[in-house]
Amino acid sequence: MAAGGKINLRSEERQLSFKVSAKAARLIGRENVANAEGAIVELVKNTYDADADVCLIVLAKRFETLPKSASVEDYRWLRSHIPNLDDFYNFDGSQYALQDKLTAEEHEVTAAILRSSLDLWIIDNGKGMSPDIIEKYWMVIGTNFKEENIFSDEGRVRTGAKGIGRFALDRLGTFCSISSTKQTVSEPQSILWTVDWSAFEGAGKILDDVKAILIETDRTVKATIESIREFPSISAHFTEPDRAKPWATGTAICVSGLRDPWVNKDVEHLFKSLSALVPPDEQRPLSIYLFDARNPDSFGEVLSSAPSDFDYKLSASVSADGCIDLEVERNELTVSSIIPEFFELPDMQESRFRRETFELGSYVYSTSIIELFPQASDEFVDTMRKVGPFDFTLLFYKRSIPSRQDRERYPYRSFQAGPRAKWLDERGGIKIYRDDFVVRPYGEPGGKMFDWLGLGQRVAANPAPASRKGWRANPQNLAGTIRISRATNEGLTDQSNREGLIENDTFRAFTALILRLIREFENDRSHVFSNLLEAFKLRRPIEVAKTEAAVVADKIEGEQTAPSREDAVTLLLGYRAQQEEIQELKTEQGMLRALATLGTVLVSFSHEMGQLQTSLEGRTQTLERVLQRLISKASLEGVSEAMNPFAMLKDWEGIDQKIRQWFSFALSSVKADKRRRRAIALKDHLVTVENAWKDFLSSRQIALHVSFSSDYDPVLRAFEIDLDSIFNNLILNSVEAFILRSHAGPRQIAVDVSPDGASMVLITYTDSGPGIDASYRNVSQIFNYGETTKTGNNGMGDGTGIGMWILDSVVNEYRGSVEAFRPSSSWGFKAEIRLPNTKVGINA
Repeated sequence: MAAGGKINLRSEERQLSFKVSAKAARLIGRENVANAEGAIVELVKNTYDADADVCLIVLAKRFETLPKSASVEDYRWLRSHIPNLDDFYNFDGSQYALQDKLTAEEHEVTAAILRSSLDLWIIDNGKGMSPDIIEKYWMVIGTNFKEENIFSDEGRVRTGAKGIGRFALDRLGTFCSISSTKQTVSEPQSILWTVDWSAFEGAGKILDDVKAILIETDRTVKATIESIREFPSISAHFTEPDRAKPWATGTAICVSGLRDPWVNKDVEHLFKSLSALVPPDEQRPLSIYLFDARNPDSFGEVLSSAPSDFDYKLSASVSADGCIDLEVERNELTVSSIIPEFFELPDMQESRFRRETFELGSYVYSTSIIELFPQASDEFVDTMRKVGPFDFTLLFYKRSIPSRQDRERYPYRSFQAGPRAKWLDERGGIKIYRDDFVVRPYGEPGGKMFDWLGLGQRVAANPAPASRKGWRANPQNLAGTIRISRATNEGLTDQSNREGLIENDTFRAFTALILRLIREFENDRSHVFSNLLEAFKLRRPIEVAKTEAAVVADKIEGEQTAPSREDAVTLLLGYRAQQEEIQELKTEQGMLRALATLGTVLVSFSHEMGQLQTSLEGRTQTLERVLQRLISKASLEGVSEAMNPFAMLKDWEGIDQKIRQWFSFALSSVKADKRRRRAIALKDHLVTVENAWKDFLSSRQIALHVSFSSDYDPVLRAFEIDLDSIFNNLILNSVEAFILRSHAGPRQIAVDVSPDGASMVLITYTDSGPGIDASYRNVSQIFNYGETTKTGNNGMGDGTGIGMWILDSVVNEYRGSVEAFRPSSSWGFKAEIRLPNTKVGINA
């Protein structure tokens, strides 16, 4: 470099072009497509894009024994399977002739090789390709033709867009030839295109060095198809396309030197995979057939259908503006066998739960993205709208026959479990279809993305049965189809390796919406089954059965006599009632175990947390005093707050205050005396609650007011930690409603305590927040395990969904009741809690 930074040029500047290594073709094809099935799917999609209505996939034998004469092309094929072929043939300048010197053993060995050596044909009757199309589009890597021309001549939405699908041929085999006929303005035009993919291998090769061969020929695609040895037997198994000139146009791809053995189990798996290629029960524009020359009667037309005896079906149509139309079909119960008490329950008075709706079998309703995600940010709602319109169908099937005990509680419709389970094992899962073709690998049984929605994790977190509200469906019981389109769902784009969609913000919003729609079905089923169980209990009260059984047991034990038949029935009913109660307690125990673990961890670290709480107090003031010895506040005049250390310390002090408050709550909840049942004066307890929350609420401009009826001082015999669970969960929900929903009005919480008759305490809790979301068609849903309306940045449930469930469980444990109310002009959220007044002294 010369002085002054000037560059001395030793030669004139040159413009350089990028060169692509021939290895790139192998990376795009053989190493980019995960398996042979994926490669075949890509090529079948190309036949759809070509407006074909028939696609044949044929595993054909080219020769049974060594031919007496072979063309150059056939000889190359033979040599790829029999390395020492030169020992058996002579070349006469135009073709190869078989010598007569082969022994019987050599004939037998070569025949065995040829019988197992196959060509893979993919044949369609589409529009075909002309020399111009081959040169301008087929030979251009990454062409954007389908991107710019979304619709085919016959109006189909083209499935491809990357322009690399043809390289799937390299994944299938070494050699490839394509015969194609296209109708031009004047006459049909036929071509033959061949390539040797092994030519792309070798050090130093660039893509321009590798050539494919294109020939214009008089041999039509129909003649090529009819030259396949197995075509006469194949044609007997399918109906030729109903066109004026069947096979007048189309494309026949032949792949040889196959890279996979294609044993029978591989072909069977391909057949099953192809059956999932298009949505079930649809009028398919493309008929697909699979034939194997080694097993001519084993395969045929690829059909896709779902068992019609589903238990539940949810159909959802999401429009571009975010409106959603839903239909729920119930097919699980024998309606005529449902006991009358079921329809008389308070929870069953909504129109969708009335007998006439059950007899009809289905109901429809409409909602919207905003109603389903009331807590989501505007940004997330906008992202979800960008997903675009799509249709979703969900089917639920029980896999096994319910127990006799369950059949007594729930009037199940009879069904055959075996065929259901087999179909679910082979074709279950929730799949995505883009323009009538499956997007792999979502929902593939046995695949790593079978449960791509994480439904199994939801079940593990909430293993409750369907009779408990908040039940979650097991993915092994579900089958579903989600239908999207390139034309309307631009944000859902394929990965370049065709192994799924790019997981961007749009995809995450799409996933959140699917999960929320599944919850609509889950809420309906658990609501029905929980009330069926409640009606069953009303008809056969558990406590009565247990009491009567205990009396009979005491009588038998005292008299030491054999029980009568009537006594035996009473004992049986008592035993079953006890078992039901035990099972419910076991279910609840499983859900509480995880919470108990968290509590144990909290207790284990309580000492350390106490020390941290102490160390946080006053540390910012100490730091400020030390800092003032080094820097005066006056010297920082004009410095922005973001860079001013004293301003930083002030911010830290606020953060420390919040952390100390959290530690205070956590430590107070694990005190040993709170885990002992004793008589508690409710008035004193609520004063303690007020003091505990005072600083936390005041820093957020929230007022808490507690009032009691005149001279009313109820006493509850309870665990203090249980009362904390009631009030802390209510207050915490109110705080989050005020803050997370950006509530603009006053922030007030009121707790009013009054007598409810002689023996019950009525606690009325209200706040001035927005109240229960309108998305809840039944307000009692808020007490379900795992129920939450809080959403994170991705729109997924961000809350634990256990706060109100714990409250409900605690109240029920004390033989009380809780009822929530929708917003009114007098309150935002309101709950009425009734607990028994023990009427004992404080020191009892």
